Amino acid sequence: MFNKQLITVNFLVDDLRFYLEINKFSRLADSAEELAARNVCTKNEIDFLKKKAAIISKLFLSSDISSKLQVNISESERDLIWSLSSKGLLNRLLYHRAKVAIFPILIHFWKRFCNWKVMKSFQVSAMEKEPTLTAVKACSGPSETYSP
Repeated sequence: MFNKQLITVNFLVDDLRFYLEINKFSRLADSAEELAARNVCTKNEIDFLKKKAAIISKLFLSSDISSKLQVNISESERDLIWSLSSKGLLNRLLYHRAKVAIFPILIHFWKRFCNWKVMKSFQVSAMEKEPTLTAVKACSGPSETYSP
């Protein structure tokens, strides 16, 4: 449970991938808006954004793998994204609420993961102490065990 929301731990990796993809989408949408403001935006950029939104939906929001929803957002958030994308909205607002929902989950569990990783590595290093090598004194003269 996180903020009264049931979190599926197995989805956390997908949450991170989803967040990274929607962040890329937001940056691309911002670029397309800038180009459109300067009358330079082409149909290719718009088509690319539509395809990217469709791929994100297919991978994370309506997956072929069991449990259609592969990330820790609510069904209503998913429906909102579908609704906005069906209306042709291709800017950062499309995934804004999903970002706001996913980011705190990622931060919370990232902190727990890092603490677990540190403690695990600390326990391993304490258990597997390597024997120390005794320093060998180097001498510049001929060896006492070998004489020419």
